[in-house]
Amino acid sequence: MGTSEGPLLEAEFVDSDQLGLSLWREPRQYDAVTCMFAIHYFFVTERALDTFLHNVAINLKDGGHFFGTFPSGKRVQDTIFKAKSWPQFKAPMLKLQALWKGQAAPFGCVGAAEGSYEYLVFNSTLIGVAAKHGLEPITDWRDPELDDCFDEADAQKPIKHFHPRFPSNSDPSLAQASALFAAFVFRKTGVQGSRKEAEGSEASDRKRKRDESQTASTPQPPASVKLDSAAQRDAVDWGKSEGSQALKEAAKAVSAYKRPKPREARTGAQEKG
Repeated sequence: MGTSEGPLLEAEFVDSDQLGLSLWREPRQYDAVTCMFAIHYFFVTERALDTFLHNVAINLKDGGHFFGTFPSGKRVQDTIFKAKSWPQFKAPMLKLQALWKGQAAPFGCVGAAEGSYEYLVFNSTLIGVAAKHGLEPITDWRDPELDDCFDEADAQKPIKHFHPRFPSNSDPSLAQASALFAAFVFRKTGVQGSRKEAEGSEASDRKRKRDESQTASTPQPPASVKLDSAAQRDAVDWGKSEGSQALKEAAKAVSAYKRPKPREARTGAQEKG
């Protein structure tokens, strides 16, 4: 039996902890950017998510797509709230623990999965912050086979939840764990918006660095002090060790870049001999 041969692709993986901290611009723009099972780490603060999505947008071509998957904050909440052992949920294939107090907030709201801190992702927050960077959600993925992987009720929605189908003899908690996850596809819109981003990116990076410098010097308030503004809460959360660790975990998970070497950049893909 013959084998088909196609172009070879070399990939370089870069480990960076800066994707949610400062500007990251690649030498060229891409048709697609992906973030699989990792964007929730950037929900440690609004600034972290805003910086990450800014980096996504400036590295995407106009009309390019940003797609990925994440644990749905609403479904995680519902699963834990319905458990009789609040604030924990335990099953053979799934363990969750709520580490927040009171009502869950859009950012910095921690839940724990086995072995790591996981921040809750809420659909409206993700869509709203993405829109600031010219990223619009795509509702029709034009692939019936792919659509079959998700809840039918989400067919025309921007965020689609997985609809797992495991063998009947599988533990029910396996499907329950899979159903916690959702997927998204955003498209970068507008040449004009892209130019504005390009022109303002250096200024934005300088502003971010000034903000980070000011945040670093902001004293931590006593536990009994009430924080009245979102900015104050953000500054405090940003300095917490778990926030820094979450960003490092996120960076390790999503910093996969396909950087051609100089020769490949000039000649394109090589044919297999």
